[in-house]
Amino acid sequence: MAGLAVVNGKGILVGKISEVKEAIARVNLTNNENCKIAATVLNDDRTSGIAEGELGLTIKMSFIPQDRNINIDDIVVSSGLEPMIPRGLIIGRVIEVNKENNELWQEAIIEPIIDPDELIIITVLNPLVDR
Repeated sequence: MAGLAVVNGKGILVGKISEVKEAIARVNLTNNENCKIAATVLNDDRTSGIAEGELGLTIKMSFIPQDRNINIDDIVVSSGLEPMIPRGLIIGRVIEVNKENNELWQEAIIEPIIDPDELIIITVLNPLVDR
């Protein structure tokens, strides 16, 4: 089902299913510009925003209010605001903060925790399956 979270063996969020066909599913990795995820920075404020891939290298977190304090090395996780993606899945860590005084929002650049080239086995999380 499109929208489901995809994790590696350590439970780190590596992408999101974008399309499902009869026998295959297409996954957009977190650093893909077509992957948008509701995210939270694990800081004192638990700041929320939207994380989306940027040029296939990093992830940009947008819509962060200017009055929130974001620090380098803060961990970013899924916020749980999307019905198909559980809260608390690690997305990456902040490596840069772009804060302009005349802008309404600030942005954080996030480095994925995993190297996509090292992905061998992934798991699709389906919160709709009965246990």
